[in-house]
Amino acid sequence: MMKKLLTILLCLPLCFACQDERKSKTSEEENSSPTETTEVQRDAAKETTSNSSDSSVENSTTKKISAKDFSGEFQRSDDGKESISCDCNCLSIQMNQVSKLCLDQKENIHIQVKFKQTDASNLVMYYVSGQGKMEGQKDIPWSDFDTDQALATLHFTAPNSFELDWKGFMQNGEIAMDYAVLGKKNLEGNYRRK
Repeated sequence: MMKKLLTILLCLPLCFACQDERKSKTSEEENSSPTETTEVQRDAAKETTSNSSDSSVENSTTKKISAKDFSGEFQRSDDGKESISCDCNCLSIQMNQVSKLCLDQKENIHIQVKFKQTDASNLVMYYVSGQGKMEGQKDIPWSDFDTDQALATLHFTAPNSFELDWKGFMQNGEIAMDYAVLGKKNLEGNYRRK
């Protein structure tokens, strides 16, 4: 009987100590929860605000651009050649036709491409065929390039201007490294409607 009483008396302080520890953890969590909740709410509000401002910019861009705005003659506007003829720094975009593009005027290298609209302000350019060869280098394997992979993307920032991002020629789903820059220096950049 005495052993039981002694055991109970020794266990009681342990029980109270555990309860005190649980209470202090609970009060710490309660104290930190509002701050964390406030921070989460503040972060969510920031994201919502930035998303709504992004979407309003996006909406204002997409509202101004329609499919008919994609077609036309566009000239490169970031290479300082706007005042000269179009020779090798212009794009003719016709949504339902194949367009001819100049890659290198000196080497007389041209390709034919088609365009496909991906969303309200973007087009993808696909390779169709090509002609010409680089002087002093191996022949360009025009027939080996993929015709179902994006050659470039065009992002319209307004109805009269876009940015062309050159991806490069693809072979079997991978970039054709020997020809990756072919077209990049002449075509990649910003364009404005003529």
